[in-house]
This record gives sequence, C-alpha cells and structure tokens, in this order.
Amino acid sequence: MSHTSLSVRASAAKVAVWESLAQHFLDNDTRSAIPHSAELCLDAGLSPAAAHDVWRYEVTPALWTNLWNHLGEWAGWDTAWLVSTIEAHKRSRFNRPGRFNALIYRWRIQSSHAVWVAVEACMHALLREPEASRPQLTANLTWLAEHYFDVTSRDSKVDSVTRTTELFHATFLPIFRPLVVPNVNPRESVQLCAERVLAALKVSTGH
Repeated sequence: MSHTSLSVRASAAKVAVWESLAQHFLDNDTRSAIPHSAELCLDAGLSPAAAHDVWRYEVTPALWTNLWNHLGEWAGWDTAWLVSTIEAHKRSRFNRPGRFNALIYRWRIQSSHAVWVAVEACMHALLREPEASRPQLTANLTWLAEHYFDVTSRDSKVDSVTRTTELFHATFLPIFRPLVVPNVNPRESVQLCAERVLAALKVSTGH
C-alpha cells in the first residue's frame, strides 16, 4: 500500500519521519537509530524546531502510553495504523504548540525526552556538514552508536579510523553520553561504552 493511499494529507517524506521517530517509542533499544532519524528529518525539509514540534505534538501524543507499558509494543508499528492514529491525535487541542501543552508533553515523555535532545543534536551536527557529506556522517555516527550501545551488526564498518576517532570525542560523546543508563543495564556505564568503541576502532586499524 502506498503512502499516498494511506492519507492525502501526509506526504511520503512526512510518513517516513513519523515512522522513524515512532520507533523510539517501541519497547526496545533504538538509540543507534537516532542519527538516521535526524537525517530523515532534514531530508523532509524540517528544521530542528519544526522536527521538535513533530516529535512533541504529533508522534508523542499518539504513542506515549507505550513508554509507560511494561508489556508495550516492541516489534514495530503498522504504517496505516500509525498514520491514522497520529492524524486522529493531531485534532486534539492538547496536541498543539503552546506553554500548557508543552508541559503535558514533558509529563508524558518523562526521561525519554533525552532521545529527542539527541536527535536534535544530530540534526545540528548534520547541518554543519555539506549536504553531500551528510550520509557519511550519519553512517559514522550510527557505527559509533552501535558499538557504544553494544548493538553491532556484522555488516557494520568504519569509514576512516582517524576521522571516526575524532568524531567520537568531539561530536558523538556530548550527544550520546547522556543516554547511558547504567541503573537499567549492568553492561552500560560511560566507561564501558567508551571502551567498546575504542576497542572496535583498534580492531579496525588492524592492530
């Protein structure tokens, strides 16, 4: 089913943004997908401020209860359901920009607001790059996130060890360090996460 048939109001680019941001409300670890979410927001022509409104007033109202459900959805959202649910919630006066509704958002999202902060920071990092270089920066940030949070795939490869090492210290750590949750996962601490990345970079050099 095409995105056009799902809704005459939702463009394919907007649906792609909804789907990407919505995955961060699933009951699994999606932190390594944050750079790609940021890239999709920019590809859709959204500024960081506009993307923030999409996150706060479109995606969050539709999906926030899954964050509070210990047996929440984890496998993924059906696209048709997601689009119709977001559009239904958009009609509520409580899901529009405004001071009171911003407070409702923070009550709904709680600590998961940190995910948005990371998406926004990645958007700003991508905006500092020439447009042609953004896909590679997204790939490098994703590679780092996969190793940092121990969710690597066999196909994961580093672009340039030197550039990726510099990126890790200068850009990646300030964005992703606040997402470490040692009280939830005993395999996570700022030190252990960094050690995984540095070990992976060392292997990539062949040393």
